[in-house]
Amino acid sequence: RIDKGLRVAEKAVRKVEELSHGNGEVRADSLITELRDNYRAALRKGIVDSKEDLDILVLAKELDAGVVTADEGIINWAEKFGLRCVRAENFPPLIEEYLNKLEEIEDEEITGQTKSRTDMEDEEQEQGK
Repeated sequence: RIDKGLRVAEKAVRKVEELSHGNGEVRADSLITELRDNYRAALRKGIVDSKEDLDILVLAKELDAGVVTADEGIINWAEKFGLRCVRAENFPPLIEEYLNKLEEIEDEEITGQTKSRTDMEDEEQEQGK
């Protein structure tokens, strides 16, 4: 994590040096702002960066549950822990599809179009005779 941050800082220093040779003047404020933004992005990407993130992973492991998140760090670690993980943007369509299937099953049960397991087994036995 620290190495990622250091690489971002090194790039900023090299950029200052590069820009200084061009015209002798560098706007430090804009470079510092850029450095801070890049530093934060580098440190946050792909790591568990809070107690709450770790709690999510531990709870999911304890409950043998899946995780729904957009956080790259949680996604990476969920995969390392062998947890089921769904990206947040994929979750609403997944739930919608599930609910539609559930509705179809309920409709079939109401109209009597579905057969119970024992009915299907009975039919298979009769066909085998």
